[in-house]
Amino acid sequence: MYFQILSAIFERYSNAVNRVISVPHHRLVTKHEAVPADRAKKIDRRSEKWLLTHSGYVRLSEGEIQAEKVLAVKKQVTYDTLENQFVKFILQSTIRKLEEFIKRYRESGARTEENVLSDGDRMLRTMRRVLHTTFLREVSEYSAAQSMSLVFGMAPGYRELYKYYLMLQRSLSVNGEVFRMSPKDTAQLYEYWCFIKLFSLLKKEYQLDSPDIIKVDNSGITVTLVKGIRSAARFIHPVTGEVIKLVYNPAESRTQTVNQRPDNVLELEKKGTEVSYKYVFDAKYRIEAEPESSFYPDTKPGPKVDDINTMHRYRDSIVYENPRSRFSFEKTMFGAYILFPLDGKYEEQYMEHRFYKSIDTVNIGGLPFLPSATRLVQKLLKELIQDSRESAFERSSLPRGIEEKLAAVDWDKRDVLVGVFRSTEQFRICFEKGFYYVPLGKIPETKLPIHYVALYQTNKMFGEGNGQIRYYGEVIQAAVVKRADIKEVPGMGKRGEEKYYRFTVREWKDITEINESGKPIRPRESGFVVDFTNLFLLQHSELVQELRFKNEAEYRFYTELKRSARAAEIEEDRTLGFAMGDCRFVFSDGEILAFREGRILERRTIDEFGKRPAKIFRLLRDAIGLGDELEG
Repeated sequence: MYFQILSAIFERYSNAVNRVISVPHHRLVTKHEAVPADRAKKIDRRSEKWLLTHSGYVRLSEGEIQAEKVLAVKKQVTYDTLENQFVKFILQSTIRKLEEFIKRYRESGARTEENVLSDGDRMLRTMRRVLHTTFLREVSEYSAAQSMSLVFGMAPGYRELYKYYLMLQRSLSVNGEVFRMSPKDTAQLYEYWCFIKLFSLLKKEYQLDSPDIIKVDNSGITVTLVKGIRSAARFIHPVTGEVIKLVYNPAESRTQTVNQRPDNVLELEKKGTEVSYKYVFDAKYRIEAEPESSFYPDTKPGPKVDDINTMHRYRDSIVYENPRSRFSFEKTMFGAYILFPLDGKYEEQYMEHRFYKSIDTVNIGGLPFLPSATRLVQKLLKELIQDSRESAFERSSLPRGIEEKLAAVDWDKRDVLVGVFRSTEQFRICFEKGFYYVPLGKIPETKLPIHYVALYQTNKMFGEGNGQIRYYGEVIQAAVVKRADIKEVPGMGKRGEEKYYRFTVREWKDITEINESGKPIRPRESGFVVDFTNLFLLQHSELVQELRFKNEAEYRFYTELKRSARAAEIEEDRTLGFAMGDCRFVFSDGEILAFREGRILERRTIDEFGKRPAKIFRLLRDAIGLGDELEG
């Protein structure tokens, strides 16, 4: 175990040592040395006392007392401090234990693995080189008679190295309530195991950022899972950069009636919203093996009905008081699932159970979870994390009539004119004077009225890499004028009778203030012109191509695809399509077609997608094998 821990942390261990070597702790010491009087730069009271006891170096010359030698004072920096002595001791201790491990490993008689020996030799060479080629070579041996310095609690490098030393020293001393469980506490032990296994599944897929469940101190390594006390782990999604939290015994489970405390909560922070999407994973060490209830029409094993009722209670009773909302209290749990101990050989059979299918319909149900049964839990975790914020919202059950209360985007309304320019001078004039103009024939009457103008600085006109839509403005006046009347722009007198629309804007605003990405809207390498769009797309697009979406289905499909793979592209042809490598998705005649290598492998109607976007997207994605590639 010592070798495994050292291998896992050796890079950080080495970085800490290098930080110590680059900025070592030191102190200033005073030394006295007898030197000829003309070479002494500084003397002190001790020098005077020295002359009194060494009168042989003193003589009287022409009435003056002269000294041939004096005790000079010298101040110099030394690295031979208690802190550096302890650093040397840590390296020596690590080397001894590593040498002992390698020796015992070779003599064990078991089949040795070359990578173990090569890793051990590499680590030994690194630590020996530090000991023999740096200031540590001159540092004295460490004596444990003195107390530990605060340097090891505060100084960069020293602090980290001391932590890793404790981890190695206590590698076989793992503490915590988990290890004090008696056999009669099986249900509690299962609860702990569920959290640790969920942690392990997430760690395999996502970057661990902050594990609060493990603490290292003087007493060793402690697993801090304790019933009734909050513990959490924080992960980062490698593609989207979104935060994923797994919380044990969350503290935010207060309600307006009776407090609730679920076991495990998955908390997802998705881009573009301040809402945290939370899901309960509650461990119940109970199973309905021989059901007699009307809820079980056959003998399929599953979770207890009472436990399913508890999931409904968790989701509906845990609320958040939002002072900025007109609804005052809002539900915070978007789904709730029981984890129960069903053997893995029944996983496939359980997929036909009503309490598994209910997850897809009302986002409440049960999932088998044992060392032999983790597939369904892992599948659901990936789906919840991969969901866009829209899909996450749609998973929750909404009250009847909510569609009448929620304002929908009017996709037929294209009241934002995306304006381009013939020159950088034209852009400068329009930007400074607060207006935009376009020939009358460029805007059909069906597109009127125009409520906003967005300024598109194309790569062609402003230089490759400078293309962007950064500014937009609200139109406060629209007028039909003659070309010659646009006097702000030189040369407009030619063809002066030609009719133009002139749009006066209130002010040009920075799109980064309203766009959820916080960035200007950029074109792809080739880029193309979008004449009209709407304010919703202006607020939610990263690329100019996204401004052309004509309905919610196109927007939602691309949102899901983009979360799966940032390399997804919008094809620039008459039939809207999305591509990734040799895979294509095409919207045609009310259907979404999934192609691979020119063959249609799956098709679904747009109406189906509109009702269950996330589910239909996954079916299309998995049908062409794209899901496996993305996960791989």
